Amino acid sequence: MATIAKIAEKVGVSTATVSYVLNNKQCRVSKDTKAKVLEVARSLDYHPNWNARRLVKQKSYTIGILISLSLAEFIDPNLSQILRAAEEVTAARNYSLILLTLKGQDTKSVRAMAGKKLVDGVILVTVIDDDNIVETCLQEENIPYVMV
Repeated sequence: MATIAKIAEKVGVSTATVSYVLNNKQCRVSKDTKAKVLEVARSLDYHPNWNARRLVKQKSYTIGILISLSLAEFIDPNLSQILRAAEEVTAARNYSLILLTLKGQDTKSVRAMAGKKLVDGVILVTVIDDDNIVETCLQEENIPYVMV
């Protein structure tokens, strides 16, 4: 598995330099060195360690899609379009999607997901939240959300 350390060793630069180049940070690295780092990274098939990135950035790089658990919603023809569009947008930004289901107004799963910081945001799809219980839960946990 390719690592920043292996790339740095092969190019003859520090791991910090490799990190700056791979993260496209502003730094004083020559164009030649930058090109070498990127070439070696490609040749070694380098991919960032997402677990390490999540720890450092304190982000999950995951968006939750919350759907009320009811047969009527799964028959909704718009649901597949919403899911497809959400997947395209999140994938383009290196985020993943996780599907969360809600039974009635039971927010246990929402609170568990929010408390564990499993998602950076939530898309509420076909969620019936007459009493704003789900919205209140997300607000209390500082989880951004949108309703579709």
